[in-house]
Amino acid sequence: MIQYTIGELENILKVKFPESFHKIYDTGAMQWLTRKDDKTEISADSFFYNLDWDFNMLKFSEIPETTEYLYKHLDTERLMFRLVPFAETANKDIYCFAYDGDNEPFIVCIDTDNAEDAEFSAEDFGNLVFQRLALAITDLVTDEEDIAKIKAHIKFLPEEYQQMFIEQDIDRIEDAFSEYDVLRIIDIYKNK
Repeated sequence: MIQYTIGELENILKVKFPESFHKIYDTGAMQWLTRKDDKTEISADSFFYNLDWDFNMLKFSEIPETTEYLYKHLDTERLMFRLVPFAETANKDIYCFAYDGDNEPFIVCIDTDNAEDAEFSAEDFGNLVFQRLALAITDLVTDEEDIAKIKAHIKFLPEEYQQMFIEQDIDRIEDAFSEYDVLRIIDIYKNK
């Protein structure tokens, strides 16, 4: 397994990761993702490290291999978007940046058992971070260590969501999250 920086990974994949992804990377919180081994020091603000059991960031060295795996299971001739994986669920469904031209990518989750459709997950990476933290604080928090991790991740949220997490306003978080907590399937293929 090879160790990559974000720039090297972008060159290999011929994509530009979203600005919000870069901002988090630039803080050093994604350092553990750049290592091929597990010898990176982990702290509460290590980006999504053991924060959410059903959302696991892929190490940068795993992304090219996961991309290859994903494209073997897709009808690439009819694919409408350029898909670049960056995380997976506990049952190995794959979160991807979906690039549509030069626009900022949106987020889809591909069911690896049925790659015909994708679940629309978020308009952008920042909204996905909000959704996963909202889910963690409303459903998954079990102890002080979990709370410390969530607090350490507040700085990664888009500004419009930071204050409600700082205030630990669960009602506002749940209200904001409710608009995203709807299954939305989108076509990823032309002429389906």
